[in-house]
Amino acid sequence: LTQSHLKAQLEPECVVVCLDEVDLADQPTENPLVCRLAEDLAYVIYTSGSTGKPKGVMNTHTGIVNRLLWMQETYQLTVQDRILQKTPFSFDVSVWEFFWPLLNGASLIVAKPEGHKDPAYLASVIAKYKVTVLHFVPSMLQAFISHADVNNCHSLKRVICSGEALGFELVQQFFANFADLNIELHNLYGPTEAAVDVSHWSCQSEETYSLIPIGIPVANTQLYVLDVNHQIMPINVLGELCIAGIQVGRGYLNRPELTAEKFLEIELFGKTERIYKTGDLARWLPDGNLEYLGRIDHQIKLRGFRIELGEIETIINQHPAVKEAVVTLYETDDNKRLVAYITTDSESNDIVASLKDRLQARLPDYMVPSHFSVLDKLPLTPNGKIDRKALPAPEIELKTGTQPKTPTEDLLAGLMAHVLKRQTINRDDNFFELGGHSLLATQLIARIRDSFQIELSVRTIFEHPQLSTLATAIEAATRMVSLPAIEVQSSDSPKILSFAQQRLWFLNQFEENNSATYNMPVALQLSGQLDSAALQQSLHWMQERHTSLRTYFPMKAGQATVQIQAIDQIETLPIHDLRLLTDEELRSEIQSRANSHAVAPFDLAQGPLFKAQLLQLNEEQSVLLLNMHHIISDGWSMGVFIRDWKQAYTAFAQSEQPSLPPLLIQYSDYAAWQHQWLQGQVLQQQVEYWHQQLTGSPELLELPTDKPRPAQQSYQGAFYAQHLSPALSQKITTLSRQAGVSDFMTLLASFNILLSRYSRQNDICVGSPIANRTLSQTEELIGFFVNTLVLRNQLKPQQSFTDLLLETRQSCLEAYAHQDIPFEMLVEQLQPTRSLSHHPLFQVMFVLQNNESAELELPGLDITVLNAEYPIAKFDLTLSMEEQDGQFHCVWEYATDLFEAKTIERMAGHFEVLLTAIVDNPEQSISHLPMLTEAEQQQLQTWNDTTTDYPKDQTIIDLFEQQVEKTPDNIAVVFEEQQLSYSELNRQA
Repeated sequence: LTQSHLKAQLEPECVVVCLDEVDLADQPTENPLVCRLAEDLAYVIYTSGSTGKPKGVMNTHTGIVNRLLWMQETYQLTVQDRILQKTPFSFDVSVWEFFWPLLNGASLIVAKPEGHKDPAYLASVIAKYKVTVLHFVPSMLQAFISHADVNNCHSLKRVICSGEALGFELVQQFFANFADLNIELHNLYGPTEAAVDVSHWSCQSEETYSLIPIGIPVANTQLYVLDVNHQIMPINVLGELCIAGIQVGRGYLNRPELTAEKFLEIELFGKTERIYKTGDLARWLPDGNLEYLGRIDHQIKLRGFRIELGEIETIINQHPAVKEAVVTLYETDDNKRLVAYITTDSESNDIVASLKDRLQARLPDYMVPSHFSVLDKLPLTPNGKIDRKALPAPEIELKTGTQPKTPTEDLLAGLMAHVLKRQTINRDDNFFELGGHSLLATQLIARIRDSFQIELSVRTIFEHPQLSTLATAIEAATRMVSLPAIEVQSSDSPKILSFAQQRLWFLNQFEENNSATYNMPVALQLSGQLDSAALQQSLHWMQERHTSLRTYFPMKAGQATVQIQAIDQIETLPIHDLRLLTDEELRSEIQSRANSHAVAPFDLAQGPLFKAQLLQLNEEQSVLLLNMHHIISDGWSMGVFIRDWKQAYTAFAQSEQPSLPPLLIQYSDYAAWQHQWLQGQVLQQQVEYWHQQLTGSPELLELPTDKPRPAQQSYQGAFYAQHLSPALSQKITTLSRQAGVSDFMTLLASFNILLSRYSRQNDICVGSPIANRTLSQTEELIGFFVNTLVLRNQLKPQQSFTDLLLETRQSCLEAYAHQDIPFEMLVEQLQPTRSLSHHPLFQVMFVLQNNESAELELPGLDITVLNAEYPIAKFDLTLSMEEQDGQFHCVWEYATDLFEAKTIERMAGHFEVLLTAIVDNPEQSISHLPMLTEAEQQQLQTWNDTTTDYPKDQTIIDLFEQQVEKTPDNIAVVFEEQQLSYSELNRQA
């Protein structure tokens, strides 16, 4: 609007109306007729964009009408209500502040400009005009409660919050301050792109949620929690909150590319939905309410771990010397790292050291920034927010070259290469990515101890898997070797049992007829020309080399003693000639003899505890049956036996002597050393850890059984074999590498979830064997070294698998650091309730076979292990897994006193489904693995069934004019001393 003499000063593209050229007296005085449709654009509100360029959000009459009618249906305004309109109209809350009261006959109280920032002014307006309903952003509600005189707010009936996350503490403070006024508090959520609000939650004075929900969808609106592939996430699993329904706006004004990015049409539950992607993280709670968990923009992934940058920033900002802080993920071509940018008045070095200590005390290692940059000020966007994209690149010294640089690195590279059986190790190589696991880590620790004369824990390797960082840890280590070397006992000194042997001997005394529970049988089919003499000589040589194979345990004065049989008293290998049998008879005889040999009980007092016999089938075929009692051997020992025996047989077959170096010690030397070392403070430290770790643990894992648990275990068992696909197996290994854990930890965590689901218990104790060869001197021995660790995990139903994996890693590493106390001694120390019906401390065993397996190769022979099932089950359930050629194989050993075969087969199937769901999305909450069942999908659809009738062809204007007809004389708007009735407002509109 202008005058004709000023027209030339305006931009030519402007639409100009010159007031002195228009005959106003001839113009109509009635409002023009407006052709309006429900789908017409109602308003455009601009919101800040991530690039700093505001986005104009287009909303229709249909969307805002639905929003306002839902609000009235839910909160029931009356003509006596007075709504305070204080939000600037550039923010979407102002839309319902203006129109909700005017569509329902209530009065609109308009605050002065900028009045929304003044708590005292707001309190006075509430008191003066008897305001009943008003809105606060949570931060302003905090200021209002803290600084305003709320005692005069007696008219208030309802406070509505939105715009930010509503904190639990603020809710508690609200109800405490307004305890006598019975004021409602409601938490609403919604973006400008979907007609203001799309969900609602009514807060309670006795709030049970530590994180206040955003509630359930409003009418005719659907809310979906989706993954990056727009797949529905299960209940309790984090995802992006997406909105569908009639409130979803048209898009962004003149921003078609951005509209196409955020407003999508996708397939959900078999139908096409137009959704808006909010960029907010949320999850469905089991009761059908949604929980808001922050922005996706501020969440990153590092080494497989999901990290909320705001959580790190919060802790940094709590430091008294920090003025501002922001944390980002800095990426180079070959590396990712967390970088913290801070502003401070303190000295840079002092504040950085202090911040590292603070963060390391409060956060897991992977959330502690690796670099801190101190800036004079943080860069800002035009609207005053921190501009993360403008942060300078951190001054990080990039490593050049990959070869070891220091003498420590060079020596360590050789040790790692030996353990991992690789030619070279680079300084940036990761121990676990090269195939390392817990067992190999134990070997590496032993070699580090021998070479550097320092004592490290297995945890150190998990925390510093790179050669360069592990070398730094070695150089920084100050604790000298605490394990004394094993000394050779004189030949005439009395031999003693190790602690493990003592317990096994004790258990043997209570077994009827010396059962075969602890037999270790193997049957080998030999195809080709067998040299029987070389076989005899090699087995005899093995017993001479390893005195464990000649050891037995006679009782004297009620106590077990150790005797080693003279080598010249060893029996020759029995050979059974079966060449005259028919094929059918032969198969039956092999099976019968193999089973009889496998389950034949050993007499610990008389020996021998190592037995062998040969079945000669024909000139080209033989079967060698081997068996030894667990009291003289373990899984690792079998690998030692195969390697030594192979070299011995090969040598004797060539009329040579084996060239293996002599053993420096024997198992009896280890037993004496163990008794001497494991006492006093060393023992006490171990006992104290396990006492703390296992106090309060359940006595029994209550898996549902098919049969009543008998009063005494019979150890009768059966097996079920399962093979995971190579693809799933590879994903398991990939997940382990990304998370910085071993395959054992990933599989154990998964198995714990399975056991928790079946038992309905969250406190799970699982037994697991550990090689227990912490001294390099023991690695070449045959003997009973293996120990059993009790691995306890207390599962939290809402935690993600990633979180559980971190806890499992922690519990395993702590157990490895305290592995020296024998299980039998632990039982004696802890004194759990004993019962013949079940094993103490745990009843389920988990095993990942990663003992180094020697190749079964003998010159001129093809060797095949005959798979025989020996009906023994030492525990209620044992899951043994082994990786071969990139594929995990499972053997489920179960007590037939308790379980039917079909039950175990179903359990194995559930485990595979669980693993598949885990590797596909490890961020899922463990209570909702695997992915959605049909029943779960139906539940989510039910929660989103918000269909409600509404006037589909009416606009806000229509609804307002209808209200004018109903209440023409009611007060519509009040501003300070001015007021308008509904009819007056309509005439002036």
